[in-house]
Amino acid sequence: MNYFRKILICYSPEKDKDGSISYLVAEQAKVLHNPIIPSEIDIVSVEEVVVVEKMYDLAISVGGDGTLLRVAHLMAAYNTPIIGVNLGRRGFMPEIEVDKIEEAFEKIKNGEFVKKSYPYLFGKTENDEDIAVNDIFICKSSILKTVELALYVDTQFVAKYICDGILVSSAFGSTAYNRALNGSVVHPDCPVFIITPVGTADSDFKSLIVSNQSVVTVEVCNNKGDKYTTVGFDGTQTVFGLSEGDVLDITVGSSFTMLHLDSFEYYDNLRRKLK
Repeated sequence: MNYFRKILICYSPEKDKDGSISYLVAEQAKVLHNPIIPSEIDIVSVEEVVVVEKMYDLAISVGGDGTLLRVAHLMAAYNTPIIGVNLGRRGFMPEIEVDKIEEAFEKIKNGEFVKKSYPYLFGKTENDEDIAVNDIFICKSSILKTVELALYVDTQFVAKYICDGILVSSAFGSTAYNRALNGSVVHPDCPVFIITPVGTADSDFKSLIVSNQSVVTVEVCNNKGDKYTTVGFDGTQTVFGLSEGDVLDITVGSSFTMLHLDSFEYYDNLRRKLK
């Protein structure tokens, strides 16, 4: 049997308004407790928790992709295994559907799962740094203006773009904003970065896939009259500004861990979600 003594359930109040699904998850998750050792299950709103201050054996996200992203950020200091219960419209990342909760936890108890590690993206400037699960977006600040950005890979110049921005995505995040930009969907096990300029008329390198052992560098050449260019990590998890001449380096960071059921099939899940 596989037991988990300390479990964190982190839910989206928007998706689980009355908390009923979270408490259902908590009841079913009790099968993961060793009956002879004191255990605990904490239930928190993803909008209320800022910092997780203790180690958990398992983190359960209850919501959509955005909730699981937030949980992955919260668990960065601990690398606690994460699994998601899907309440989202599509939900590419949370693999447990509500009607399969009991079955899923029985499988986890019986060891019918694997743990897989995926790297964070790590973005660093001279003054700021942070991590992302899905993507880092370097973009214009004003809706009616563009920005001029230069792209380098391993210090080698690739291209200069007058554009709305440049998105750098992980393979794990290829089904997020990258897919909305008609970027390639990449299996999350692939060790790559996907680099996509956004809103550019330039013809060179519309999208570029490179090894995630590379250093991807974006330089702000011209803010086109704006005070700064915006850098966003996983949408709005963290945002800071770049002035003209500033450089952002993107590399592989530390890892987060997902718990996948043995019955989970990536391509079957992808096919269903894309319908």
